[in-house]
Parts: sequence; C-alpha cells; structure tokens
Amino acid sequence: MSVDIFQNCFEACKYVLVIVACSIFMGCTPDDTPSGADNPELMRQIREHATAMLDKGEMEGARAYYDSAFASIDSPGVGDYLARFSFIGGEYYGRINEPLESIEYLDSLLALLPTPAIQGQYFSVYTGALFLKGDRLFDLGKYNLAYESYFKGKLAAEKKGDPCALSECIYRLGMVNYKQERYFDAADRFKESLKVIESCPASFDVFARTQELLNNTSISLGKLNQIDSALAYSHRALEYINRESPKYPSRSGYAQVAKAVIYGNQSNFYLNKGKYGLAEALLLKSIAINTQKGYDNFDAQTSMIKLGELYYATNQSQKIVAVLTKLKASLDSLYDPYVEQRYVKLKSDYYLKNNQQDSAYVYLKKYQRLQSSSDSVQHQLYMADLDKEFQHLRQKSDNQELQQANELKKVWLYLALSLLAMALLILFLIWRNWRLSRQNLSKLENLNVQISIQNTKYEQTLKELKRSSEEKDRILKVVAHDLRSPIGAIASISSILLDEAQFDEEQLRMATMIKDLSWQSMDMIRDVLSNSIGPNTSELRIERVDMVELAQACVDQIRFKAEEKKQNIYLEVLESVSIEGDREKLTRVLVNLLVNAIKFSPSHSAITVILGHADGKMRLEVADKGIGIPDEISSQLFDTNAGAQRSGTQGEKSYGIGLPFSKEVVTAHQGNIWFESHEGVGSQFFIEIPFRQNMDVENKS
Repeated sequence: MSVDIFQNCFEACKYVLVIVACSIFMGCTPDDTPSGADNPELMRQIREHATAMLDKGEMEGARAYYDSAFASIDSPGVGDYLARFSFIGGEYYGRINEPLESIEYLDSLLALLPTPAIQGQYFSVYTGALFLKGDRLFDLGKYNLAYESYFKGKLAAEKKGDPCALSECIYRLGMVNYKQERYFDAADRFKESLKVIESCPASFDVFARTQELLNNTSISLGKLNQIDSALAYSHRALEYINRESPKYPSRSGYAQVAKAVIYGNQSNFYLNKGKYGLAEALLLKSIAINTQKGYDNFDAQTSMIKLGELYYATNQSQKIVAVLTKLKASLDSLYDPYVEQRYVKLKSDYYLKNNQQDSAYVYLKKYQRLQSSSDSVQHQLYMADLDKEFQHLRQKSDNQELQQANELKKVWLYLALSLLAMALLILFLIWRNWRLSRQNLSKLENLNVQISIQNTKYEQTLKELKRSSEEKDRILKVVAHDLRSPIGAIASISSILLDEAQFDEEQLRMATMIKDLSWQSMDMIRDVLSNSIGPNTSELRIERVDMVELAQACVDQIRFKAEEKKQNIYLEVLESVSIEGDREKLTRVLVNLLVNAIKFSPSHSAITVILGHADGKMRLEVADKGIGIPDEISSQLFDTNAGAQRSGTQGEKSYGIGLPFSKEVVTAHQGNIWFESHEGVGSQFFIEIPFRQNMDVENKS
C-alpha cells in the first residue's frame, strides 16, 4: 500500500513538472494559425515568376498573378502565408514605394510568428521581416522605431548565430551611417557585412546583397575622397556580377540594373579625377539601362541629374536643356524629393548663368524651401543616434532578460518548495501506512489462522461427501445387481411365454410390452453398473431408428399409466421419420416427457404426441393441457443441481432428474430440446434431432 501511495504521488509530481515546464518554455499558438502543410518549392516558383514580372515593370500583373496562384493552393500552411506576406510587404509595396501598406503586411507576417519556437522554425523569414519593417519605418522618418526593429533582428541573429541574418543587420546599420553622412563608419560596416556574408550558402539573395555591399563600400570610400579604393571596389562589384549572375538566368534583368547603378556611381569617381568624357559615357550607359520599364527608374533619375550637372560644369548648354526636359518628364511620373531638389538647383544655376535672373530667382526660392525641408529631415536623422539607441535597446533587453531570469528563479523556487511539501507529505503517508501495516499484520495472521481452520473443516466435509457419494454409488450398484436376476428372469419367462403360449391379441400385446420393458430395465441396470447413467456421446449405440414405431411403442407402454387418471394419449404422425440414434435412450426421453405430461395434467385431459419434419430435422412435440410451468422454475428445468421439483396434480412425487437426463441425451444426438408453457393452460415440449449423426460412436449391429 505504501508503494502505491508513493507511486501516485510521484506521478503527480511529474505531472506538475510537465505543466510548469510547458508554461515556462513554450508559447501558445493562436487558434487561427493555418494548419495545412507548407509548399516551399511551389511558393518559390510562384515568387520567382512574380518577381520576374516586377522586374519587367508589370507591378499590378505581378500582384494579381501571385494572389491567384496562392488562392489555388488547397489548405496553405504557415510557411505559405509567410511567403505571401513577405512578397507583398517586401517586394511589391517596396517596389511601388508604399511604406505604410508594406508595414501592414509585414506586421501580419510577424503576427504568425508569436513564439520563439515558431520564430526559430522560420528564422530567415522572421529576421527578414524585422529588417524590412525597419527599412520602411526609416523611410517614414520613424528612426527610433526603425532602430528598434533592426535591434530585434540583430538580437535574434546573435542568439541563433546565423551569419546571413547578422550580415543583413550590419548592412542596415551601414546604410544608416551612410545616410547620416558617417561615411567612415558606413564603409567599415559594409566591409564587415561582406566578411560575414561569405559564410552564407549560395543563393540569389546572397548574390544580390554581396554586389550591393561591394558597391556601397565603393560609394562610402568615394565620399571619403579615397577615389582609387572606391574604383577598386566598384570594379570588384562588376567582376562579381559578371562571374555570378549567369547562375541566375531568370534574374538577368536584375544584373543589368545592378551594373547600371555601379556605372552611375563610377562616374562620380571619374568626375573627381577630371575624366569628364569617361564619366559622361558611364552616365549615358547607366541611363540607357535604367530608364527601361521595370528597371531602376529612380537610379536613372539620379544619373540624369548627375549628367546635367556634368554638362553645366563643362558649359554644354544645349545638352543641359535636353537632360532637364527629360528629367522633368520622369519626375512628373516618378517623384524623388532628393532628385527634385537637385533638379531645381540646376535649373536655378542654368538660368542664372544665362542671365535669366527672374527665372533663376523663382527656382532659387523653390530650392531654398526644398533645402529647408531636407535639412529638417536630415537633422532628425542626425539626432537619432544609432549607436546610443542600440546601446539603450541593449540595456533594455538585458534588463528584460534579467527580469525573466528572476521570474524563472521564482518559479523554480516555488516549484522546489512545492516538491519539498509533496515529499514531506509522501514521507508522512509512508510512515502512517507503515503503522497501519503493522496493526493490520496481526489481524491478517488471525484471519489466516481462521481461514486455515475453515479450510480444514471444508476438506473434512468434502471427504465425508465423497465417502457418502461412494457409499450411495455402492448401494445403487448392489440394488441394481440384485434387481438384475429377477428382471432378467422376467424377461426370459416373457420370451418363453411368447414362444410357447397361445395368447389372444390383447394378451400378446401385454406380454410383448413386459418383455420390452424388462430388457429396457436390463439396459438401465447395465448403465448403472458401468457408471454410465449420463449419455456420453462415445457410448451411444447408434442404429437406424423408425421414430413412428418408437413413438407408438412409447405411447402404448405408458398408456396404462394415463388410464389411471382417465387421460387420453394421441399420436399424430405428420410424416414418416427415421433417424440415426440410440433407440433405448431416445425411448427413455419420450417416456420421461409422457410421464411428466401425465403427472402434471388433470384427470380426463388429453395428451398429444406430434411427429414430423422441420428444417431438415426430425421434430417431436409432446403437448398437454396441464397446470403449466411457473416462471420461477422455468429456467431450472434442465439443471440437475437446481432442484426444480414439485408434486403432480394428484400428489405424484417428482425427483427432478428426468428432464436433465433428456436434455443430455438430445444434446448427445446433436439436437435441441425446449418448451413453451403458460401456467394454468398447458405445456409443449419440442425435440429436434438431425436425421444423420456426424460422430464416431459405437454402432449396434
């Protein structure tokens, strides 16, 4: 008992531990999280096709294609929804410069990744969304929120040790440094990001980021007036694009755009060196590429303004007008405030140089307004110190982790105290059970003594019962043996009389009946002497039995008994029936049924025996109009040990062995016996036996 209590308490402790561990280390997944299986290869194909459409400038067509393809997926998984939100929020709205809509989809993506476990499962998507959200917030001038998003991605990358995510974060920080005109820090971070990204597996995204980092390093060095180093990095970028871009033939347009951007940046370096012709050629080459539909039209505008400024510096007035006209048309359809500011400044300078003071003044005032707005934005950017913000966020994160650690320690402390309390409870229960066990031990010993005494008594009783049974069998055999001689003599004498005496028909019938009954009695005596009162199947003496003849003989044999109660027995033969069976035992069965019918029927009543076929079997029915069978003993009639005994209508004695014997005989013949009875109305007993017996038995010759 003490062991059971200890095991139950131990199981309870384990259950508590599991619950606490799940609460501490696992998050809850929202009920509406998609439950389908992910389709990564299909989503990759859809994204590649849609991105190729974006590269061609088919913005709305790309969005419509992606939505249609996604809608055709049966039961999309979490990864499929993440891929959709990433494409729409990152690629689509990024290309059309809609930061607010982009953030909305990126927030939906992050909402599908609420726990560390699922964030780890889709780690690259999770960190990518954080970095993209930071970019969009930065574009909206919400610098502190952007830094917070960058920091979350950086923290996740550091914990995971993922070089690709870490490289993306360093790249973003470099971009912030560049926009804050901290070119030295920007160049260092771009170089660091380049070094880290080398550990990433090859992919198009890694290719795109690597060439951009080489180009951005080149631009930053150019801003620091390190022209030769800047040119070296730009050439490395072009070589890298030429070497790696053939691996991604479906994104050939991207490679052209990237090279066009580098050409435009290289023109700055050659202008610095005074190589105006080479700078002009590079700008024209860049513009020719990026003014195409679906290419980087914003960069094309930047190259146009650079070209106009080059023409202004080299006094090429006609070319200035052509560039400004083309640039104005581009700005009308694709607005860039930075290019607009430089465009207005160039127009003012151009008019002033051509002595058109009024026009120059109009554009100068417009430039000053744009410059003031730009300075305000730039000032906010300078004030949002990246390093200080990251230091603050780092401290905040450390404090949160420390707080979580303290909370965890509290939980473990409470758990330890709970376990200690349960352990003390278990010890108390064990001690208490030990005491009870000692008290019960003496009781059990006393009970064992009493049980031993009772067992001894039961054994003695069983021995006495066995002796009594053996004595009963001995007496029964003695009686049977003593009856054998006189009954045998009766059988012999009746045989002699039948052979020698002259009887009339009635006397002959009676003498024949005496002989048959004597020999039946001899058979029963033989069964008693051989301990075979019950009809074992192997002891049946099978022969062909004419059931009509057997039924008639039984009716004749028992008719005198019915006449004592002035009863009539009728035999109704529906069909002639012969079966394979033990004639003597079947006779005893029918006699038993007839005796019972006589015994339990009133005087002057009728008893009917019906013989025929039913479902390929012999059917025998014995029906009376007697007192019927009470419900309380109906289920016990065929049970030898049930004691279902009662007196007949004239006080006849009943021993309760005839019907059990009959059932054993019928069952041994592979048949069935049953009855239907209504108390006060009468009873019907039915016997069905197959025509042939499928058994190995003693055949009577």
